[in-house]
Amino acid sequence: MRRRFSVQGRLDCGSIADLQLNVECRDEIVPILSGLQYVFSQSILRSKSADLIAVDINEDSRSDLGREGFDYWQIVVLAAVRLGCNLDYDKLQDLAENHLALRCMLQVGAWDDTSFSWRRIRDTLCIQLRAV
Repeated sequence: MRRRFSVQGRLDCGSIADLQLNVECRDEIVPILSGLQYVFSQSILRSKSADLIAVDINEDSRSDLGREGFDYWQIVVLAAVRLGCNLDYDKLQDLAENHLALRCMLQVGAWDDTSFSWRRIRDTLCIQLRAV
């Protein structure tokens, strides 16, 4: 059972709108996170992107049944970072577990025990390929 995104704020994670990115850093992840921050701040864009992911993910299944998975917003973030930074799944797993700004963008706090194993990320991001 997947959700679009979490509307409930977390005590262990700041809000995406308040996330301070280091614009002096030349790493490629900073502009990607900045773009995602803008998309999240615009409710129409955020809902539209979540709806598009939901159509792809739930093509042959029901969204109201099954085990918990990544939120649609988390899938958008992971896919954007993977493609924008040209990362393999091992590197994406490391960033999802250790990069504070990325974890805030994923709405995952320090107390959250969400598993970001590379297999889980790969299986979620490549779910459309299995249907072909």
